[in-house]
Amino acid sequence: MYHHPGEYLTDFCVAEHQGLYHLFHIRGERWTWPLGYRELDLGHAVSADLRTWAPLDPVVPAGEAGAWDEAGVWAPDIIWADGLFHLFYTGSNAANNQAIGLATSPDLYTWTKFPHNPVVTPGPWSDRAVGRDVAGRDAMVLRDEARARYLLYYTATMADGRACLALAESTDLRQWRDLGPTLIEDDRSYNRLESPYVVAHRGRYYLFYSAKGGPNSKGFSPADFAHFDVVYVVSDRPDGGWVKPANHQLLADWTCASEHPTFDGQTYMFYVIQEEIAGRWGASRLSDPKRIHWRSDGLVEIHEHRPPGLD
Repeated sequence: MYHHPGEYLTDFCVAEHQGLYHLFHIRGERWTWPLGYRELDLGHAVSADLRTWAPLDPVVPAGEAGAWDEAGVWAPDIIWADGLFHLFYTGSNAANNQAIGLATSPDLYTWTKFPHNPVVTPGPWSDRAVGRDVAGRDAMVLRDEARARYLLYYTATMADGRACLALAESTDLRQWRDLGPTLIEDDRSYNRLESPYVVAHRGRYYLFYSAKGGPNSKGFSPADFAHFDVVYVVSDRPDGGWVKPANHQLLADWTCASEHPTFDGQTYMFYVIQEEIAGRWGASRLSDPKRIHWRSDGLVEIHEHRPPGLD
């Protein structure tokens, strides 16, 4: 497990380049969440084995006063295209209205923000009319080869308060078209669907996400959350028609923000492990990698990962 000393680690992504794995993540001072926390850049670490991480200088700082991302930067996701790494991230302003921006890099070390950020904001179907705390975060980008487009999945909230995951599409990763919600949770005991991640496998699409909420879900203590789970749904297309499988819930007990990158033909699973003391939580760390096993009946299992050379 990994976190930088004195800090918590939440929503993250993992990319590979020139024999090294790169981890980018939300970071903040441990035990300052939810009151007094500051997440003003993204943590960066590297590893040769996906288990032992060496921290580097943080990247992608928050914007200047008055900028769309002045109050914080969160939840990175990276895709390689056209000779550049494209990092999509959440930014928030002073009213905690959230949107998604873009930064690019040739090498994963030096990043340049796109001058026309943000690139994705929730549409009129969302809660944006409220004017504060508008949800629009946790981007994940998938290449849809069949339709020569990119799809961007993200966390949002319907105008009527239902939790949802939303979708946008693009052909160039810069200009995006709103497609509205792709998954709406009708169970009102969930007030957030977060950290979507889609994996295509054998003609089917697996959408993993974190389901959070409870009867008093506006609170921040562990007791206020009846659900804090990693779950998944399945479809034969990438933009809707999602069905909950028999083992919909993969992980419970305060795990969240799972990522499922594929390296050398193996799909992995990482997730955030929350820590709680005396009814308060504000420390978290990255799990060690697990392996995703694709069953012949279309279901998913989580297997332990044993690196080469370990008995």
